[in-house]
Amino acid sequence: MDRPISALPPFEAILANKRKIRRAVEEAGVSFTYVAGNTFSAYFVDYILHPHQNPSEVVVYGTGEAKVVFNYEGDVAAYTIKAATDPRVANRVIIYRPPENISSQSELISTWEERPSLEKSSCSRGGASLPFPDNIPVAVLHNIFMKGDQMKYEVTEEDMEAPRLYPDYNYTSIDKYLDMCVVDPPRPKLAVFA
Repeated sequence: MDRPISALPPFEAILANKRKIRRAVEEAGVSFTYVAGNTFSAYFVDYILHPHQNPSEVVVYGTGEAKVVFNYEGDVAAYTIKAATDPRVANRVIIYRPPENISSQSELISTWEERPSLEKSSCSRGGASLPFPDNIPVAVLHNIFMKGDQMKYEVTEEDMEAPRLYPDYNYTSIDKYLDMCVVDPPRPKLAVFA
């Protein structure tokens, strides 16, 4: 089942390719487990807050109120390894949506500003219009932070939520991740969207 989202053209092209691959895998009868990792903390927290630079301003996309799921990359990897040999998720979707990792951009900024030894940041609102392929990250940010598409659908009986499936795994909440950023911000891997 595909999620009912509409995206800006650059991001929609990526989603269309994912749908093609998914249909081909299903039609071929290949066993699968689809992983919905949502937003990777190191990449997007760095993109929004720039914890290495401690800027005096950050950009807020849209109203800043769309709910987003921020997942620490190491946790997504750990859940994926657990799922790889778990027959309960064969031919299903596993969704990484830990409740403590659901936050709006405004909540994330406020939580970051509450951290000790940080200068208070003021937020500016804005965006950019860029040529391809630079417009792809902007389109992704639009879906995540302005439209809130990660939280616009209900998890169905066909879906499996990782925190419910593996309650013994101690995932990194966004609050714990921000604590890590105060001490030693993880350097994100750069994403290539084109």
